[in-house]
Amino acid sequence: MKTPISPYHRTKIDGGGTLLVKERRDQPIVAVNFWVATGSANEDPNVNGISHFFEHIFFKGTEKYPKGEMDRRVKAMGGYNNAATSYEFTHYYIVIPSWHFRTAVDLLADALLHPAIDSEDVEKERMIIREEIRRRDDNPGARLFTLLQEEIFDGTPYAFPILGREESLKNIGARELEAYYGRHYGLPNLVVVVVGDVAVGEAEEVVGEFLKSGAGRRAERPDRRELRILPPERKRDRFENKDINQVYAAIGFHTPGMTERELIPTLEVAATALGGGKSSRLYQRLLEREKLVSSIEAWHMELRHAGVFGIDTIFRPGREREVNQCLFEEIRRVIDRGLEDEEIARAKVILRSSFLYENETNGSISGTLGYYEVGFGDADVVLTYLERIDRVGKEEVRAVLDQYLKDRPFARVVIGPEEERI
Repeated sequence: MKTPISPYHRTKIDGGGTLLVKERRDQPIVAVNFWVATGSANEDPNVNGISHFFEHIFFKGTEKYPKGEMDRRVKAMGGYNNAATSYEFTHYYIVIPSWHFRTAVDLLADALLHPAIDSEDVEKERMIIREEIRRRDDNPGARLFTLLQEEIFDGTPYAFPILGREESLKNIGARELEAYYGRHYGLPNLVVVVVGDVAVGEAEEVVGEFLKSGAGRRAERPDRRELRILPPERKRDRFENKDINQVYAAIGFHTPGMTERELIPTLEVAATALGGGKSSRLYQRLLEREKLVSSIEAWHMELRHAGVFGIDTIFRPGREREVNQCLFEEIRRVIDRGLEDEEIARAKVILRSSFLYENETNGSISGTLGYYEVGFGDADVVLTYLERIDRVGKEEVRAVLDQYLKDRPFARVVIGPEEERI
């Protein structure tokens, strides 16, 4: 089945790293996306948040392009730039008219190879990041996710919040950032993705030219860290008192990671059929019929070494027992009896549509290619995504829910007013 991602071209960058190029010549726009295979899962606990911290420093200028020059130039050329940090990658991108392609690569390559790590900038960014952490922790939904990760992955690097914690933020200075950069920001950890109005040959020539000075730099490969993420041995419950007028609750079950790539489409279909959208099983029961919740969603997240099958709910105080009872009744019913063919079919339509809508632009396609190349180790995995979704049957869904949800320890997190908790 044809996808918006195919075809694309792969080549090796001299000195290490990978270049992925997808030509799309219909519009004079190009996305240049630099992916570095390191994130919060590659951190030490005492400097948790350093991957995201370095993302901020990346934009603080170089000798060639002083502070603010990248932003100014990109804006003046009619483009935009940004970055993001996750558990196992950090990426930096520019989307720009294609006649400025060479400049975009130069700006990103120079920042990657010659960052200016200035103590004054570090202190300024520390204050900005501290405020980001406070905003995250003040947001019940974001806080819920942070706590769920801490519980289900307790004792592993996946429990580290991506932004870090205020206490670990204090330990990150210019010296720590330089050491982190030296360990992780070599070309062997780099994937460059170019999508848009640029020929493959031109992309290879320009990227090779601007990255050649980094050819001798080694990097600590993240796959050398043997992470063995095991499911929790017992049910884990965590409650956090917060003076709000609704209760935010989540449960999470441990599932396989990207190494079990064939299971992921089945888990996605299962999550979507169970709690993805207004026609889903949980939405119909808990929101439409029982009116116990104001919001409910099931989801699946895959990381390299583990995954999470999660269900988030929002409801009025005092309803926790009823919500839990109905929730687990439906989970047991689906495991015992399976989902209907119509439910599976609707879930597939939702997933196919989401995939197509999410890959309409050069920027989004560059994100998908980079995510699969860094996360799964091979962007070709995404080329068969739609086919693998189509092949999922209801017995496979029932079997995977039986294996990973039935009678399995899980993590439950609740945020709300303490006096209303049962």
